Amino acid sequence: MDDVEVSQLTSGTTSSRNTSPQNHEVETLSDPFLHTNDMLSIFDGPGKFRMYYSAYLCCAQKDLSSFGLPFHAMLEKIGFKIFLPPRDLVITGPMYENMARALEERCNGKIIIVLSCNYLDSEECLFLTYFARVLDPDARYRNLIPVQIDKEIGDVPSVLKGMSIIRYNQAFRLGWLKQKLIDAIAA
Repeated sequence: MDDVEVSQLTSGTTSSRNTSPQNHEVETLSDPFLHTNDMLSIFDGPGKFRMYYSAYLCCAQKDLSSFGLPFHAMLEKIGFKIFLPPRDLVITGPMYENMARALEERCNGKIIIVLSCNYLDSEECLFLTYFARVLDPDARYRNLIPVQIDKEIGDVPSVLKGMSIIRYNQAFRLGWLKQKLIDAIAA
């Protein structure tokens, strides 16, 4: 992306910083390595522009094309900005660290966990589930939103036991899904 396109995206504003004792200012647009460790989303702009999301969608890679992408599209159609790691995450360092930072800093710890037969096989999903629980240990902020898409998912991780789980098929069939998701994400 060239300087003109980037400046159009940021409404013509550029930011600068002091890079030497002589007070030489360097535009962030011309230095691609400036602020790279602050960029977590492909939608982050130069300078201080950061994209924030309503929630993080945690879906096993095997379920992404069959469920995750249509579910993501439905949530965004409702009006929520949902962080989808394969699309939004910029890998500038250790992947799990970037995922954890995106969840904590850009999604305010709110995560939608898609429970399926493939969930327990996904190290990323298990890591993010436990990390999100650490951010909200007593579930005061109700940041974990488990959505079960398969009837037989095996053992639900102990970190999710006792939580209210949205049963996708049942709620969809009864017409409650949209309202349940709105209530859970907006809480």
